Amino acid sequence: MSEVLNDEEFDRWERLLFQRTWDSMEDIIYCGKCSSPIVVDNQDTHAYCFVCKYDYCKLCKEGWHAVRNLLL
Repeated sequence: MSEVLNDEEFDRWERLLFQRTWDSMEDIIYCGKCSSPIVVDNQDTHAYCFVCKYDYCKLCKEGWHAVRNLLL
């Protein structure tokens, strides 16, 4: 593939290929802050991004609020 595309085009093609793969996986979501792909448990609402260290609710993308969830 790199014989047909220049470096910039190849990098873009590779990023899009990864993006398409991640989008097809049910256990991958994107960080609510930095948009990095992260693996999550589909049964849990908690998410943690190892790239930017954001600890959050995957439903609302706000900071993790487990205590509030327990009170509701």
